[in-house]
Amino acid sequence: RRADRVSEVAKLAALGFIVADSPPGDRRRVRVGGIMYNLENDLRAVFPARRRVSLKTIRVLDLFAGAGGFTQGFHWAGFSTAVAIDHDATAVETLEANFGHLGTTALVRDLATFAPADLAAHLAAGGDPQRFDVIIGGPPCQGWSSVGRGKIRSLRNPGGRKQMDNDPRNELYKNFLRYVEHFQPSVAVMENVPGMLSHNGSNVAEHVALSLAGLGYTVSWKLLDASEYG
Repeated sequence: RRADRVSEVAKLAALGFIVADSPPGDRRRVRVGGIMYNLENDLRAVFPARRRVSLKTIRVLDLFAGAGGFTQGFHWAGFSTAVAIDHDATAVETLEANFGHLGTTALVRDLATFAPADLAAHLAAGGDPQRFDVIIGGPPCQGWSSVGRGKIRSLRNPGGRKQMDNDPRNELYKNFLRYVEHFQPSVAVMENVPGMLSHNGSNVAEHVALSLAGLGYTVSWKLLDASEYG
């Protein structure tokens, strides 16, 4: 969708990024996902470049990465994930098989206990940069999804009462926020299911947005239909 892609380019340009492969010295044009955009005509604006970079040099951290769906999307957009983390060894094995040769370090870690400082120490020990330009992630959604929530509510204790809707996985989004606070990337992207909008009477997506805004980010969120995006 061209309008969405132009919006993405505008955000990059506003940060001062001029993507590699654009004509040398031409600050009006950027290439994203194989498409060349003219900032003046397509975006109605010209942004000064503070630094010239390739998307491949932007360090991306994928949290709750699973088998690499989010990383795949960013790969299609021209980015390369530097580090991806998930607690499921089989999922990480799949991710490593698909992206390890592209330079992605896949770690089997439980993000319920593996703190940002732990990752920083791991990076330092390996001589890798302790920074990320982009953090992406989809915290566990089972406790918010209609199917997962229904399953939880169907469970009964020996007294016959329904179990409270207090899946501990629902709190893991806070760890995503802790990683953003620690590494202070230029961009952070979180995705989840619509059930996040109404959990125990609370809109968790709005809470995430307010938390990120409190860290100094310009934040927006909306409900998307994945079937409209390929």
